[in-house]
Amino acid sequence: MPELTQEEVAQALKHPLRRKLLPAFIENPFLSPTEAANLIQEPLSQVSYHVRVLVKYKFLVLRATGRGRGMIKSYYLPNDELLNSSIVKEFLDANPSLGAE
Repeated sequence: MPELTQEEVAQALKHPLRRKLLPAFIENPFLSPTEAANLIQEPLSQVSYHVRVLVKYKFLVLRATGRGRGMIKSYYLPNDELLNSSIVKEFLDANPSLGAE
């Protein structure tokens, strides 16, 4: 997998809601955006948007879809390979205030 640049890592993690979401997915793998929104007590519309951003930057990976209450639910897992990469670790070490809030 091609590694992200430091700028891409910064872009992916700059928003506080994304920094709140990522630990929720790490601690509770295989969440849907609805479940994540309930877990962190944030509006679903905002959580869904920020999940899409984390997917775009490959911090989260779509693992399954299923039907529930007449709609399709998507379930995501954290991308451990990216989270354990040197560029992400270096970025978080250099920017401790950007860690999980």
